[in-house]
Amino acid sequence: MFNYAGMEATATALINHFGADTTITRTGGATFNPGTGSYTGGSVTTLTGKGVRMRFDNSEIDGEIVKRGDFRLLFGAASGAPEVDDNVEFSSNDYRAMQVKATSPAGTAVMYDIHCRR
Repeated sequence: MFNYAGMEATATALINHFGADTTITRTGGATFNPGTGSYTGGSVTTLTGKGVRMRFDNSEIDGEIVKRGDFRLLFGAASGAPEVDDNVEFSSNDYRAMQVKATSPAGTAVMYDIHCRR
């Protein structure tokens, strides 16, 4: 049987070596108050690690699902699992996670490919 845990460690080591600081946050369970226009309560989940920015190929930019300016961010699985709509802080800018794909052979997450948009 192949050692996928070893593959995850290698992917994380490469992302940590070549990546930049990345913070991913999500708020869950908050309640929207229409009178104030704000959310209250809920809990915040924070993932910190390194991310490597990758471009979409020109053929992938369709103007709807993938827009010009969007990018892919490879994020190490050891930091935790990001989700769609999470806030991604990368290179001092905030982005929205539009889509998250896990590379997970045999159910072991190796890394996450996050489609990011401003």
